[in-house]
Formats: sequence, structure tokens, C-alpha cells
Amino acid sequence: MSKGKAVAVDRDREKTPSVEELYEHLLNGVTWTPTRFADLDLLKELGLDSDIEAMLGHLKLPKLLTMAYPVYKDVSCHFLSSLEVTYHNTPHVRQGWGKIKFKVNGRDYNMNFKDIGRVMGFQDLEDSSLPKCKNLPTELWKLITGNRHSTGTDKNSHIRHPSVCYLYRMLVHAFYPRKEAGSVTEEDMRLLHPAIQPYAAPGVLPLPSTDIYATFGMVSFFVSRLEHYRVWAWYTSDSRPKVGIGGLITPLLQFMNVPLGKDAAGPRFIDGTYLRIATYFSGMYGKNYVYYYYLKGKPVEVVLPNKNLTSLERPGAISFNISQKDFLGEHWSLGPIAAPRKRSAPTRHDEPAAEASEPVYGPPRYYFKPYTGALPPGTLHDAHEHIGRLQRWNKAQDRTIEKLKGKCKALSKTVKKQTKTSAKFMKKVADVLTRGGIAGCSSADFAFANTSLQRKWRNPPIEPSAAGNKSPSLASSDNEVEIDEVLSQPWFGGYNSATCASEPVYGPPRYYFKPYAGVLPPGALRDAHEHIGRLQRWNKAQDRTIEKLKDKCKALSKTVKKQAKTSAKFMKKVADVLTRGGIAGCSSADFAFANTSVPQPPPQPADLGFPLTARQLQRKWRNPPIEPSTSGNKSASLASPDNEVEIDEV
Repeated sequence: MSKGKAVAVDRDREKTPSVEELYEHLLNGVTWTPTRFADLDLLKELGLDSDIEAMLGHLKLPKLLTMAYPVYKDVSCHFLSSLEVTYHNTPHVRQGWGKIKFKVNGRDYNMNFKDIGRVMGFQDLEDSSLPKCKNLPTELWKLITGNRHSTGTDKNSHIRHPSVCYLYRMLVHAFYPRKEAGSVTEEDMRLLHPAIQPYAAPGVLPLPSTDIYATFGMVSFFVSRLEHYRVWAWYTSDSRPKVGIGGLITPLLQFMNVPLGKDAAGPRFIDGTYLRIATYFSGMYGKNYVYYYYLKGKPVEVVLPNKNLTSLERPGAISFNISQKDFLGEHWSLGPIAAPRKRSAPTRHDEPAAEASEPVYGPPRYYFKPYTGALPPGTLHDAHEHIGRLQRWNKAQDRTIEKLKGKCKALSKTVKKQTKTSAKFMKKVADVLTRGGIAGCSSADFAFANTSLQRKWRNPPIEPSAAGNKSPSLASSDNEVEIDEVLSQPWFGGYNSATCASEPVYGPPRYYFKPYAGVLPPGALRDAHEHIGRLQRWNKAQDRTIEKLKDKCKALSKTVKKQAKTSAKFMKKVADVLTRGGIAGCSSADFAFANTSVPQPPPQPADLGFPLTARQLQRKWRNPPIEPSTSGNKSASLASPDNEVEIDEV
């Protein structure tokens, strides 16, 4: 969705705006959302393309099925702010029933209704208002939903037939794009009526003595909608007004050879991802889509494609009164909607790359909705219990990884701070002693103080792991890649969802789950086994990440020890120099504390019990007590085995 700038709240809604004022408001105070068009590829997959094409033919809107234009914000603002419409009382030979005039970048353009009809594929007739007929909305709503019409409470999710529901969304996004395609109004039903009438049984819908749609012109209706948005954009009280009709302005500008600019946005499509959010779909059942609607207040599901049920050539199909056996019965979790593939329709215009769907990587992918009831003993019960264990284990592993990452960062900061301070001090002392020639000092006496060695010790080479871990979570850069993205690596695979065969499982043996020996049919058990495979592969990646983090912590701990050893060596050298030269009466007794092999413990009060040994004091100073964590992590991966040296003591 394209985002507009800050809303202009200082406009005077009481006055009629000038063209310049309206242009500024449309440009800076209105959000221009790309228009959504039909997804031809999806309709063909669902087997609904022929039915929707036929209904658009009854509406005299054949090109709407193949239309797909982006919106160009700047020129669209010029067009809408300067739009002037002239309607004719009698048809003009060249202009039809009217003409429009607009200005873009200082140049005037004129376009008649006949040209608009040719460009858009709309019919040019006299009336611009939708006809009215008593009881028409009531009877039409009863036909397509089976419910009584109630203004304000009718929802598009109550429309039974998938083709009618999809067509309704197409019309709303084309002519009423500023409102959400949720509530159905009487005006919507009057627009939908010509598409439904041919499929209704005789006497079901009210039939006036005269054809009330005989003089209704779609060109005039379309132009009146443009006028409506021109006025509405200025006088609306919405804090963030949105206009989504820009995709239908673009073909008019192209026909008049108007320079469009480079600020294209869209087009968007009524694709599977959008329809899943709009609850048109509830998910994927294998390779099929699951259509979702309400029947007598209760949600029901139907697997598509199924032309035997959906084809409007079948008498009475428009009501979609299907039997109970045609509904999708009880099932386990449905798969996510497949991402839109690259569209290949030759009639698309200026189409950018397909919209990216929401990412499915990371922890949300590993959530598995628990069963709401009690499962009887058996394979499905065992699978669900194992999923629960794996989820708890993976959560504990995540906490372990976060703790290790925190420890690595703390050690890295310590190394940097030690290196900077020690190098600065050693260089200054060495320069002073060398420059003054104290006790015959020269630069050769302090050659070991070269900080390039410090850099080498600070960043020791890491041996390649035999496990082949390529996890990006170990990257030491500031913008560290999250572990959730490890799934995108090429090594993360090797699982066959059809046979439920998984790679060998690493980690705690109790979390291994024997794969099913045969081919599982679609259903709850197959879904559970597929999810177990994903969790096991994720657990394997977590184990390798933890091992690499442990190795890194050990390497950093060694670096800290080497830095301490270097500092002690330098201090001993300085002490020897000062003692050898007798500077200021120095003697070896003055530097007895410099012996770092066994640090001298401070005096131990007698009332504190048996005094600590030097080794115990070293361990205590090197490993200060850590405050207890509030996370309550009990991960077994944080416990070191008996035969493993703790990282802190390396």
C-alpha cells in the first residue's frame, strides 16, 4: 500500500477549493492505494474464470477481467483536481453522452465519453445513476445468501457462491475502493443485479414492466464516481482519507499520451494472500483451496476447484444450495495459501513483480494449534504429545542461544576494553623508558608490546566446524542476522513431506520420533508428522548454533587470559628495568606484588572460617557471581556434563 504524506488538516471545508488547493490536498493529504484487479491465474486454478467472464459480460464490463494498471500519484492528482465533466441531454455524434476536460502539468486535455468507453470497455448510455426497484435488494440478497436483507449487517462472507463473492469484490475495488469490501449496501446490490438476473429462476427476482437497466450507462456511472471522489477528498472528515481509484485513471492518461512520471505503485490483485486475510479462503487442503463462507450463521468450507458445484451453467447454481456431503468435513490444520506465482497473462499492463507474501520463517512457523478435545490413544495422540515436547525443547534452546550470545558480547567488550587500555599504557611506559634511556632501555626490550600481536590474539582464527554449520546467527557484525533466518540457508532441507521421511535427528535422543513407514494420506496425522519433521530440523540447527557459540566463548576466554599474561609480562619487564637501574631507589621488594603466577590473597578474617586457597580466590575473581535470571530457563543445554570443562574456567 502506498503511503501518503502527513494529512493536511488546515484546509477550510466550508469553501469551494481552487484547483491548486485541491491538488495540494490530494498530493499531500490523501493516501493513494493501488487498485486491486482480478487475478486471472487464481481464477483459472479455482475453475471460476468462465463464470466471472460471463457475469461481467452481462454487466457490459468485459475488459474489467483483464485490466491491471498501476497508479501514478502526481499525474492522477493533477487529473482529479482539474476534472470538469459535461453531460449531454441527447447523444452527440462524436462525443456520445458527454465529455471530460482536465489539465496535467499546465496542458489541457479533452476526452469524450465514446473514447472512454473504447478505452475501458464500458457501455456509453444516458443514465449515470443506478436504477432503483422496490424489493430488488431484498430479493437479490435472499437469492445469493438465503438470509433476510438487513441494512448495515449484510456481509460479503454470507454470499454463498464463490464466483458471485469474487465478482462482488472486483466491483467494490473498482468503483468503491475507499471502503472495505466487507459490508454490502443496497447500491452494491443494484450494481450486481444485471450479473445475477440471467441465472435466477423465473419469478425469483422482481421483474419491472420495463427494463430499468436499458438506459444505464457504465461510462456515465464511472465518470460520476470520479466526480464523487474529487468532491469527497476535500470535504471528508476522515483523518487519513484514502483513494483507490487511481488504477482506473491511468488508462485514460495513457490514451491521451500524458507523461506519467516514475512514481508508479501497483497494480495489486485479488489474489490468494489477500483472500486469505479477507476470510474468503481458510487455507490449503493439499494442493486445493478451501473456500469459506457462512451458512445460516455457521461457517462452512468447500474444496475448490469443483466445477460440478460451482458452474453457473447448472440450473439453480447461483444460490449454491449444496448438500452436506459436499462440505469439507472435520480435518486438521490447513496449509498456508501458496504465494502468487509470476503472472503470464498477455493483457496485463505495466505490471511489476508479484507482491511478496508474508514471511513464514521464524518461530511462528513452528506453532502448531493444539487439539481442542481429548485424543484417544494411538498414533495421532503420540504425535501430538511429541510435538508438545519438541516445542518446549525448542523454546529452551532459544533461551540458551540468547544467553550464549549475551555472554559472547560481554566477553568481546571485555577484550576490546582490555586491549585498548593495556596497549595505551604499555606504549606510553615503553616510550618514556626508551626516550630517557633509563637503565639502558631500547625499543628492542619492548618488542613484544607490538599491538598487532594483540590484534591477532584478540581475533584468533576459528577452526572450521566438522558439523558444517552455516548458521548466520554467529556473525559478529553489529547487524547480526537472527537465528530465525537460518531456514533460508541451502543446507536446511532434505525432508520429504509426501513420505514424511526426515534427515537423521541430532540432539537429545528422547526427542527423536520414528518416521511413518509408508505414505500418509492428507489429514491430521500427516500434518502432525510434517510438523514434527520441521521441528526436528530446527532443533538440529539450534544444536549446531549452540556448539559454535560455546566455541566462540571459549576462544574469547582464552584471549582474555592471553591479554592478562601479556600485561603481567610487561609489568615484570618494567619492574626489572627500574630495579636494575636503581631508579628512585627501587628494589625487587617494591614489586613483589607483580608476581601473577599465584596472586596473593588478602588477609582473611578469623571469624569467616577456613581461608580460601589461592586457586579458589583466582576462580572467584575470574568468575564473579551472576544474578539469578528472571526468565526461569531450565534448559538442559545450559548444564555442562561431568566430563566437560566449564566455559568460564577455560
